[in-house]
Parts: sequence; structure tokens; C-alpha cells
Amino acid sequence: MNLYHASPQTTIEKAGYHKPSLGQMCRPSACSLTQDLRHAQATVEELRTELEQLQANYEKTQAELEHAQGVRRKYQQMLFGSQEQRSTSSEKPTAQEPSSPSDAADHTGSPKRRGAQKGHRGAGRKIPEGLPIEEVIHEVSSKDAVCPRCGKPYSDSGFCEESYEIAMEIRFYLKKHIRRRVFRNCDCINVPRQITAAKPANIIPKGLYAHSLLAFLLYGKYGMQVALTRLLALMAAYGLCVQDGTIAGIFKKLTERLEPLYRLLQEQLQDEAVLYIDETGFRHFLAPEVQTMSDDQQPGKIAWLWVYAGERVTVFTVETTRSSQVLEQTLGLDAQGILVSDGAPAYRRFVSRSEALHSRCWAHFRRHFEDAATKFPVLQTWTCRWLARIAELYTQNAQRLNAMDATSRAQAQARLEHLIEQFHQTLTDESRQPGIHPEAWKVLTSGLKYWKAYTVFVDYAEVAMDNNLAERSLRPGVLGRQNWYGVHATWSGTLAAMMMSLIQTAQQHGLNPAAYLHYILDEAAQWQGHPRNLAKYLPWNLDDAVCIAYSMKTGGDPP
Repeated sequence: MNLYHASPQTTIEKAGYHKPSLGQMCRPSACSLTQDLRHAQATVEELRTELEQLQANYEKTQAELEHAQGVRRKYQQMLFGSQEQRSTSSEKPTAQEPSSPSDAADHTGSPKRRGAQKGHRGAGRKIPEGLPIEEVIHEVSSKDAVCPRCGKPYSDSGFCEESYEIAMEIRFYLKKHIRRRVFRNCDCINVPRQITAAKPANIIPKGLYAHSLLAFLLYGKYGMQVALTRLLALMAAYGLCVQDGTIAGIFKKLTERLEPLYRLLQEQLQDEAVLYIDETGFRHFLAPEVQTMSDDQQPGKIAWLWVYAGERVTVFTVETTRSSQVLEQTLGLDAQGILVSDGAPAYRRFVSRSEALHSRCWAHFRRHFEDAATKFPVLQTWTCRWLARIAELYTQNAQRLNAMDATSRAQAQARLEHLIEQFHQTLTDESRQPGIHPEAWKVLTSGLKYWKAYTVFVDYAEVAMDNNLAERSLRPGVLGRQNWYGVHATWSGTLAAMMMSLIQTAQQHGLNPAAYLHYILDEAAQWQGHPRNLAKYLPWNLDDAVCIAYSMKTGGDPP
């Protein structure tokens, strides 16, 4: 057959090719196009799932970045911002009553400056009372006492002009004790032949330094927070050179002698109805063989300075942790008073296991709103509204405390309760709003979570709205941490807590701390072993005769 005239089908069959059937071409399982399509669809689904994961990770990263930038703005403003920039509102409430916006700025709208304002008349010069007067007579010079034209001398008129100025003199002197001796004039048996007058007792046996000097050093370091080396340098400039090692040895002995009185101060905390508690980092460099660090400690700051401020007593302790165990050891689980704090976890755990009532600080609650505005400027307006509401609560609480009679006090109490209910309702409503900023939601829900602790002051008027009393009590310790750079021994930490407790408790009762320490040293020098009646040495139990003898009320020099 001629191939050129053969049909295409015959030619393909002879060449060995077979045309697939229609069923073979349309079968889905065998069709390569269908398999490729299914594979492509699976790939698309995988890519879509991966894209969704990447989108979620991107949104999470954006949220974390925004939060990190907010934290950076907060700490940058804390470190480098001016005093005015560290607050987002002109309302700056004090411990009990906030200042109004009109008081915070003048008529021009600029912030009000501290101190006397323009046009203030002032109180004039006031001559202090109680200071000894030393008269210095100034004579007219012989050159000025004659007539410049004829040379005839002036006559004395008998009149003079008087003026005053306050002067001071730092003087160290040796106190020489001369003890008289008497002899026996009889022949009695078992009687001393001679008797010598007793020397005043010194808390350091055969000590060279008087109690007045030791009280000056103790108050200078732990009251004024001046480093001991600087105090000794000041003394050397006025003629008395003392080695710091000598004073350190004396301080160590004082710690052992005065510790019973310090423990008695701690026991007085049980009688306080309201305690304001706070803590701050404190440098305590222990010896290497006893130095242990827990999870909440950092190198160079391996201790915590705690303060318990009550109505009659202020007590400090230096601890190696800030856990609730410190509260259990100091107050005991049977404590039944009201504890005012910043709401740290240690206080919450202690209150949950004890019988005490917990009151949270509104100054810290207000700070949460301010921090939110600092981290996220978009919340500035929202924060200002909440700060105004908090300031209104401060004002109303102050009006309740300043009420003069029962009727006005009851009316102020009713208004305060109404404001508190409105505040709580606004907290609840805003926290449930859709699309609320995460940081704002965090602050609002925190207030709702601890609302019971935030409203203790409403039912107990003697409880302050904030923890500022403890904050102010800690300031001297913070200065000491920087100025004399902490302590380097266990006894030194005990002495620091002991002295700050005695000094601030004496100040609470209007006593001169240096004079009070002088009195305590004089009395402790006569203690034999453990004294029995230590309560009479507490500041509120002192006799008026003792206060007068040591000039504790006037602030004058001790005898």
C-alpha cells in the first residue's frame, strides 16, 4: 500500500501508537491536570495558613513594639524629663487634699512658682526666742568722735542703737572629772577606810568620748544622713581628730546595749490601729561566708529597708528579702489592724493569711493612669479625665475630715460615698467598652479587681487615701543609701534601722532627736543586764522634768 495514500489512523496504528479512550481521558484519578490542580490548591491553602500566622505574628510584634516604645518613653521622661513634664495633669493632690487647677496656675496660664509670690508682704525679720544673748559693745572710734572742722570731741549721749544677728560656735572641750575622796575618822571594822566620788556612768566602760558627742555622731549619720567620714572631717576642721575605726567600734557596742529598746519599739507596732508600710532597696554588703542571695536580690543591693509608720511609733528594719515572711516576723499573723501599702504581692499574701485589713494607696492608683499617658500619648485626654475624678475624691475626703460637727460630717460622708459609687460605675462602664485601648483596659480592670482595698478609707476616716506617710519616712534612708553607701555588716544594718527608728519616733512626738539620744545613752549606761522598765524611755512616756533637763522640747543643746 502506498503510505502517502494511507489514512492517518492506519499510519499511527502501524507505527505502534494507540489512541486512549474517552473514559481514560476524563477519569479524575488518572488525570494529571486534576492532580496538578489539587496540588496547587493544597499549596495555596498552606500559603494562606502561613500568611495568617505571619499576620498574627506581625500584629503581636507591633503590639509588643508599641508597648516597648511606651515603656521607653516612660523611663526616658522619668530620667531626663523636667519636673513639670513628669506629670500629665496640673492637679497634684497632697496627702489629704489636692490643689485645684486654679491654684496650680496664675491668670496667665503658666504654672505657679513655688515660694512667695509677687506682691507678698512677707512676715518680716523675726528674732528667735530662747537663744542665749551675748552682748558686744561697739565704741565710736576716736577718729570719728571729734568734729572734723574744729577738732572738739563729741560728748557721750548715753543712748545707743541695738541690732541682732545669729551666730554659732562649734567647740570641742575636755570635760575634766575631779572626784573628791574622803577618809574614815573612826575605828569601825569592815568599813572602807576611804571613799571616792563615783564618776558618771559611760555606756562604753572607760570610754573617752562623752554621750553628747556620740549623740551628735549618731544623729548626724542616721538622722541627717551624712557619711561618718564627712562628720569626722568636719570635727577635724574644728580641732578634734578621730579615727573612723574607733567610732565604728563604739557603734558596734552601742548596737548591743540599745537593742532591747529597739525591740520594744517593734512590739509597739501591735498596738497601732493603722500602719503605713513600704520598702526600698538598701545596700547591705555581707561577709562572703554568710552572703546569700535570693531571686529578688541584685548584686550591690542585696537588702531591703522596711518602714512601719503608725500614730505613735515609726520602726525600720533591714531585711534580705521583700517577701511576706518579713511581715509575718515583724507583725505576726495575728495582726488585726489596717495596713496601708502600695499593693505589692507581699502585702496581698500577708493579708490573705492574717486578720489584718488591707488598704491600697490611691497615689499609686493615680500613677497607673499617669504611666499609661506617658507610655501612650493617645491616652492623654483619657488620663486627665480620670485624674480629675481622683482629685475630686481627695477634695471630698478632706472636707469630711475637716468637718466641724456631726451634721456636716454626715453630709460629707454621704457625698463621698456617692462619688465613690459613681467612680466605680464609670470604671465598670469604660472597661466594657468595645475597642478600648489595651493599656487603658489594664488600668481599669486593676482598679476593679482591688476595689475593696481601694475603698477602705471610706468606712474608716482615720485611714489616709494614700501611703505618703511611709514614703516620706523612707526618704532619709534613701539618702543614707546614697551618701554613706549602705552597710557592710549585720550589726551595722541593725544599728541603722535602730537609730532611724528612735530618731523618727522622737520627731513624731516633737522632741529634739539629738537630745533624746543623749538622754537614752545616759540612761543605758546605768542599765545592768536587761532593764526591766523600758517603757518609761519611750518618747510619749517621758516626764516633763526630763524633757526640760535635756532641752528636748526647745531644740537646745543637751546638758
